[in-house]
Amino acid sequence: MTVSERPASGRAIRIVYCGPSESGKTTNLEALSQLLPSHALHKLLQLATETQRTLYFDLLSLELAMGGDTKLRIELFTVPGQSFYVNARRRVLREADGIVFVADSRRHRLDANIEALAEVAAAIEDAGRDVDDIPAVLQLNKCDDEHAVPHHELLALLGCDDEPFIEAVASEGRGVVETLRLISRHVLAPRMQFEPTF
Repeated sequence: MTVSERPASGRAIRIVYCGPSESGKTTNLEALSQLLPSHALHKLLQLATETQRTLYFDLLSLELAMGGDTKLRIELFTVPGQSFYVNARRRVLREADGIVFVADSRRHRLDANIEALAEVAAAIEDAGRDVDDIPAVLQLNKCDDEHAVPHHELLALLGCDDEPFIEAVASEGRGVVETLRLISRHVLAPRMQFEPTF
């Protein structure tokens, strides 16, 4: 997001969590809703299938005090990881102010991570936007798994050696607030002297 595209007062900031299916996107929002209840504007909204996998999206809205009476609303979306939901994924990504790519650190999920990352880039470009203009961070989830790829190796395999990242175990709430703090800082701090307080 360029300086000229800075969200106007009153407009929500949209941060989209994407990644391969079952990487932990929904788990992140579930953990955040439990860890940051005082910031939540409402309960986590989930549109899921009968198997509890994300159908279209999950949505968690948070409100942050910016000083004085000024408040900022941040909308956290997930997008479905399954390949047959490509259109739904692209609709949500089209208006993203920031992106969290939730990578599954388990070695057998490497190809799924690479495919999902390429799809995110394609969705952004199809919307007429430049990938480099959208703040993004990586969350290396499930890093406690015995088959987890070491972070330096995983970042290299994804072609993301120099990208900001957080290691996480979202199912235990580890790294989820840190991830949100990092992407919020990247989206807002350069233009608003913003430092997340959560």
